[in-house]
Amino acid sequence: MLGTLVGLAAQAGVVLVLLTAVAGPASAHAELESTTPSAGVALAVAPARIELRFSEHIRVASGGVRLIDESGSRIDRTDPVVEKGVPDVVALRVPQLHDGAYVVSWRVVSADGHPVRGAFTFRVGSTGNQQAVASLAERLLSGSRGRTDVGAVYAVIRALTFAAMLVLLGLASYVLFVRSETETANVESEVRLRRIVRSAGTIAVLAGLAAVLVYGPYASGRSFGALNDGTLLDDTLHDRVGRSLLLRTVALAVVAYLVHEVSLRASAGLRRIDRVLLAAFVGGTLVAETGTGHGAVGRWTAASVVATVGHVAAAGAWIGGLFVVFFAVLGAHTLPASAVHAAMQRYSRVAFVSVIVIVGTGVLEAMRQVGSIDALTTTTYGRLLMVKTAAVAGVVALGGLNRRWLRSGEGALTPLRRRMGFETLGSIAIVAATSLLVNAAPARESVIRPVSETLRAQTVLIDVTFDPARKGPNAIHLYALTKAGLPQKVVAITATMELPSAGVEPISLRLLRAGPNHFQALGADLPVGGTWRIAVQVQLDEFTEQSAAGVVLIR
Repeated sequence: MLGTLVGLAAQAGVVLVLLTAVAGPASAHAELESTTPSAGVALAVAPARIELRFSEHIRVASGGVRLIDESGSRIDRTDPVVEKGVPDVVALRVPQLHDGAYVVSWRVVSADGHPVRGAFTFRVGSTGNQQAVASLAERLLSGSRGRTDVGAVYAVIRALTFAAMLVLLGLASYVLFVRSETETANVESEVRLRRIVRSAGTIAVLAGLAAVLVYGPYASGRSFGALNDGTLLDDTLHDRVGRSLLLRTVALAVVAYLVHEVSLRASAGLRRIDRVLLAAFVGGTLVAETGTGHGAVGRWTAASVVATVGHVAAAGAWIGGLFVVFFAVLGAHTLPASAVHAAMQRYSRVAFVSVIVIVGTGVLEAMRQVGSIDALTTTTYGRLLMVKTAAVAGVVALGGLNRRWLRSGEGALTPLRRRMGFETLGSIAIVAATSLLVNAAPARESVIRPVSETLRAQTVLIDVTFDPARKGPNAIHLYALTKAGLPQKVVAITATMELPSAGVEPISLRLLRAGPNHFQALGADLPVGGTWRIAVQVQLDEFTEQSAAGVVLIR
């Protein structure tokens, strides 16, 4: 049996790699696709409103889009709104604008609950200090990254809530499928069980309510002082993620109550109404969980929701159940060895089925969120996924040893307790990696974005964009800009690329003019991945030429 389980884990890893290599596109964090007016444009007539179009549905809080003049004064007078029927467009009505330069600073929340931000500038008329607003935009971006203390606290709260949820789901699975009359008649086991219920339920409710409160400041980039802002809490409760956080907390509180009540009257047996109510609120917890993260957004949404429900349910039955069995069954030294043996056999069957469900649903989610082997090995999300997979394989292997012990018949419990202790520690690593995965940008999103670099010459800037920034054919675009960020007309641009670490000598790019300040090389072949060096020469006029250089990572 050990060989079977280890083989299952190994096959899961192979399947994961194979399927991520052929997976299609997925989406998670919102990306700004276009703005009206366009970034950097000079307008003859002042706009009456600002529009931002994103790649997916978003939410914007009060003050999430701001219009600021070159003196640094905020001049918008109304709150931004998401267009009715067009949930990926945010509009901001603005007063009559005088000639001058302006900056638009924005911060919105993606459909999966993650905040994204940015800024852009435009000018009305022929006057205005474009350099001043460019510097202002940079300062606003630096200040809109969000409070690190709020982000850290929110991450801890999410981890605590997730861990408590798994334990409560494990408790529900235990009383429904594992516990027998022998355990219910054992006072020590029941006392331990109620202690676990009370602890997990308290953590789930307190951390869940804290998540609802802190989500507003986290999403809007504000400090903890914003907790007193009733408008921000109202925004949270009208947001899909905020409502899901609250509903999950309520459902977990009811699950904890039901398990506790069942344990108090265990001698009467588990009634049908107990099973129905417990299953119903476990289901409510699982559905609410899909709305708090990546599960309800992106490609194959319907399949993803079903897979997320199955994945979390199986994780609760396996990991949460492992915690419950370790402390309430193996920890009860007054339980007879035969009762421990029988309970472990029942839990082992539940765990085996759960692992199969976890592998299947995990492969589906990897297909959605990873998409390629490069994404698996070069992104934070991919590396965390590999860490989690390794931890799962380790815990499965230990479970295999315990299953072999169970097949051998009754024996000393001390080695079993020791191995179960290691399994519990491994499950903590799985929970930690999962909590970090929830907060990380999906791997495929991180690698499909074009890579842009700004090269600095003496008096001009060269914006260089590589799409898709992977070895093989790339579309390379070069834009000449003034130091103020305005288009700079040029006579010609030439460029070479080299990769000294791989012995690749300078390759001349075949650049074609695409505009007064824009040159491009379509289908430029970069055959090797690595940190390439690009050298650019810009001819401004008949007598003036400037050079710039930089590096870019080609995956």
